[in-house]
Amino acid sequence: MPIKILVDGYNLLGALRGMGGPLEENREALVRLLAAYAARRPHEVTVVFDAMHEGGLMEARDRRGAVTLVYTARGETADDRIGRMVGAQPGAAWLVVTSDRALAEAVKRRGADVVGAGTFAQRIAESMKSQGSLASEGRGDEGEEVAPPREKKGNPRRLKKADRRLRLRLEKL
Repeated sequence: MPIKILVDGYNLLGALRGMGGPLEENREALVRLLAAYAARRPHEVTVVFDAMHEGGLMEARDRRGAVTLVYTARGETADDRIGRMVGAQPGAAWLVVTSDRALAEAVKRRGADVVGAGTFAQRIAESMKSQGSLASEGRGDEGEEVAPPREKKGNPRRLKKADRRLRLRLEKL
């Protein structure tokens, strides 16, 4: 079953710090990178960009190769739109790519798996390196904090169910 990958576009752009230049060019380079990635994988990739202060009155959609682009309406954030998309299809196999902690918690409550933008950028870079067409190398997130370990019950060598599910989805990337 294909995974529905939902990307917070500007979070992933921030994780790919190696891209210099104007924002529009960086956005296009990101879309090309994700399109090349999506062409090799069976996953549905949707990238949501904020247009909160400068966008049109209505939401805009575009399709580039295997990637669906969503530009939010004026006054709406990408976080709000991503939350609504996950809530609209609660049974779907969502993988949300964001470094925003509030959004991550909100979509986790709705049953989606979350991966940091830096981690996803590294996965794409590894995947593209193995395919021989790397456009930009990803770097890790600075804003991600690791929670202190809690005492676990049960088998200490077995990951939590949510972690096992996330690991399986990450292996499919």
